[in-house]
Amino acid sequence: MRLVPEWGSTFEGVNSPAIVQLRGVSHSFGGSTVLEPTDLDIVAGSFVSLVGPSGCGKSTLFNVIAGLLQPTHGSVTIGGEDVTGSPGHVGYMLQKDLLVPWRTVVGNITLGASLRGVRNDELINRAREMAKEYGLGDYLSHYPRALSGGMRQRVAFMRTVATQHDVVLLDEPFGALDAQTRFAMQSWITDVWRDTGRTIVFITHDVDEALFLSDRVIVLSARPGRIVDDIDVALERPRSVSTLTTPTFMELKQRILSTLHGSETPR
Repeated sequence: MRLVPEWGSTFEGVNSPAIVQLRGVSHSFGGSTVLEPTDLDIVAGSFVSLVGPSGCGKSTLFNVIAGLLQPTHGSVTIGGEDVTGSPGHVGYMLQKDLLVPWRTVVGNITLGASLRGVRNDELINRAREMAKEYGLGDYLSHYPRALSGGMRQRVAFMRTVATQHDVVLLDEPFGALDAQTRFAMQSWITDVWRDTGRTIVFITHDVDEALFLSDRVIVLSARPGRIVDDIDVALERPRSVSTLTTPTFMELKQRILSTLHGSETPR
């Protein structure tokens, strides 16, 4: 059962339409190529992770998808609309939670959507539903200073979802968390993704995290970035800590690590 069915679309597998399409997208800074021409289709409702060495162009690619950066060449289409260089079409969450210290949990969750002109009472009701459903019901009136790192990230993600965009970009949102909190957040975000039907594109340096969360893992080369592997993650859901030691998981992990460290021919 969905918490907020009008907020997203359902992942229907490989036959679903591509909600995000990149065609020939490349980018250069000062004559230096950061991202080589890239074609990429992302299916509606899927969870896709990008992994690659530091500086390989993952964040550049995100900024291009988000419309915050005009690519040197190529185009970006979201939901069938050319949005190249045009912001405001996706939700975008960074590693830092960037919560507003003078707003409560509810106030922070509703901040982004309220700036888009969504009616305030409707926003507050939805924010309260989400907070209660996903473990923050006792903290609705708390300010960020009273929250743990994991709770702050939950609020930041709820704020991103509440913007009502079908596509959500998450740039290493759990990178600063300790291992135990990080795993709890991975399980939590999987539940929210399942319930809301959002399309999530996720950047991480953690191969285990990418495999645990994703339907698909895109591996990028060292700079200039290019796609060197595109992996369907054939792991049953729901996933648990035992998933991390299954033969399929270990095989996929070895494949990604081998590609990242250059001991396997790029696919």
